[in-house]
Amino acid sequence: MPEIKSESIDTIISTRTLADINSHPCRLNKAIAEFHRILKANGQAILSDECPRLKPQNQEETVAVARWQLAKAISHLTGRPHANEIEPEDLEFTVKLTGFKNCRWTIFKGDPIPQKRINHFAETVTQMTTQINDQKLATAFTNAIDNIKKTYNKQGGNFPPRYILHARK
Repeated sequence: MPEIKSESIDTIISTRTLADINSHPCRLNKAIAEFHRILKANGQAILSDECPRLKPQNQEETVAVARWQLAKAISHLTGRPHANEIEPEDLEFTVKLTGFKNCRWTIFKGDPIPQKRINHFAETVTQMTTQINDQKLATAFTNAIDNIKKTYNKQGGNFPPRYILHARK
């Protein structure tokens, strides 16, 4: 953001981008430092992203967690970038380290995943499996994708919880 003047912005709102920025070493720290630089005194940053989940914490999260795990694994195997979700505690640490104050965050329950989103996921990652050289592995991933669709059709599912972090310069 070098084209944006220092201390020229009142509010920054970032939604669903931090995990993508975090997929490259140190870029999250650089982005947060840039947010701090361009905010006016007492300006505010409102940052929102999905909470990382290695395991579902309830039945509603089963589909979402499996979906992310498969997408990340297939992305890794095919050399594609993937998101690296950030725990809200870690983001709070980074934000405070950069000089922000009055940091607070809240977690909100994830919304229901629409059928259209499951279909898009299945089409996209199934296409990605064609780039995996090991046919048995590609087939295993295709079967896992089908199982996610079946689980969704049987019980539905919610997106992972989201957090919103608010901080002032």
